[in-house]
Amino acid sequence: THNIKLVLQIPGLWFSRIKCIKGLSGSSACRWYIDEDPPEMNAFRASLAEGLPAVTAHIPGEQAIVPAPVHEPPVELTVQELLALDPFDNLKKQFIVKVTITGLGSDNRWWFLSCRKCHKTAYTSGWQYRCSDYDCSSIIADPSYYVCTFESDGANEAEFMFFDRAAKQVVGKPLMTLIHCKYPVHHLPLEHRLLLRAQT
Repeated sequence: THNIKLVLQIPGLWFSRIKCIKGLSGSSACRWYIDEDPPEMNAFRASLAEGLPAVTAHIPGEQAIVPAPVHEPPVELTVQELLALDPFDNLKKQFIVKVTITGLGSDNRWWFLSCRKCHKTAYTSGWQYRCSDYDCSSIIADPSYYVCTFESDGANEAEFMFFDRAAKQVVGKPLMTLIHCKYPVHHLPLEHRLLLRAQT
């Protein structure tokens, strides 16, 4: 075999860290130039010393491999069975409850400012925002859906809250589309009132 000097140029890469391993990341904007001959690359090739060490790759061992999470299949429950569960013992479990929306929240509130870091309620503080959690240092917040509904399975009724993506799926429109219609924060848009005819 012969030692061949190949110069590889890949514009558009940036340093990243994945699972505590440093590396390079790229996107479709990256371009690969393998042993091309522009003047700059020729000058760099000529400056390379003889006997360069071989290129090595870091292949993480088994301890760096994180197994994919295994989710239990969702369990179908009644409203009464759902209310009897301890939420802290079932945080990562999924359930199916067939209900009909019977009413909307009494305060008619349908969106709030959500802290971008911890997603708790945020408030305006001058030209910035302040998270309601004093242990959170974030000063950035985004409008987020907050839709309160009352739903019944025919035997029992419970209060259900829809946030962010779940609310967008139920309402059928992005939040900013309705905000741009200048609906007040405590005035439910027509799209929300139509939920009373829906079943989820």
